[in-house]
Amino acid sequence: AYVIYRISVTVQVVTFLTIISFAYNDAFIALYIILLALFNDVTMITVSYDTVPPSPRPQVTDVPRMLRTSVAFGLCMTCQSILFYVFGEDLLSETFRDHTLRGSAYTQAVIYLQVSIAIEMLIFATRVEGPFYSSAPPIASLAGSVLLANVGVTLLVCSGLLGPRVSWADAAIVWGWDIAWFLAMDAAKRPTLAALDRACGDAAVDREPSTPRQCDPPPLHAGDGLAYVFCSDFGATFISDGRAAARARA
Repeated sequence: AYVIYRISVTVQVVTFLTIISFAYNDAFIALYIILLALFNDVTMITVSYDTVPPSPRPQVTDVPRMLRTSVAFGLCMTCQSILFYVFGEDLLSETFRDHTLRGSAYTQAVIYLQVSIAIEMLIFATRVEGPFYSSAPPIASLAGSVLLANVGVTLLVCSGLLGPRVSWADAAIVWGWDIAWFLAMDAAKRPTLAALDRACGDAAVDREPSTPRQCDPPPLHAGDGLAYVFCSDFGATFISDGRAAARARA
């Protein structure tokens, strides 16, 4: 889930900034990019303690499917931000995308808020293949860190500490936009990924989404049950050789 999430965020940020720069001749100050990475990295530390139920057997990583999933999420998030940038003039205050120096700075602050909230919420969609509520609830530290980061970013832009002061009304619209897109994307996640699997001829498309691909544990001698935590001959050989060396020293 974290790998898919990380690739998706990279696809979104790079693609969105590229389109904005070349198609709309707009730009964003480096501070916003740095803060995006900083808040996101600090928040995602808690992913290592998440409560997603593990598979009872070792899994084989399906790299092509993982990349397809990541790109699909990333492009969807890019569309979310591009549409907000284009139609924001009809939703937000007149300062947004105003062709003045102040309007440009205000636009950057609002877009920073939109992208930051969206990428923080994305982890709840990527952690499970079904609806975000179908798995064990995320640990309090993960949910709390995401909420705290989003509230913190909102306070920063609405207080004017990063530049122009974003109005609370515009910030509320940003929150509503991102939550609506998150729910829509989460609802379309399973059928979209299934369609991509069929289009790419993935043989795993007929399996239950909650049942990951598995690999058989390596053949071991009696008493070598610890080696079943590995999914390669290297792991089994490592443990077997270690036990043989211990017996030889004894």
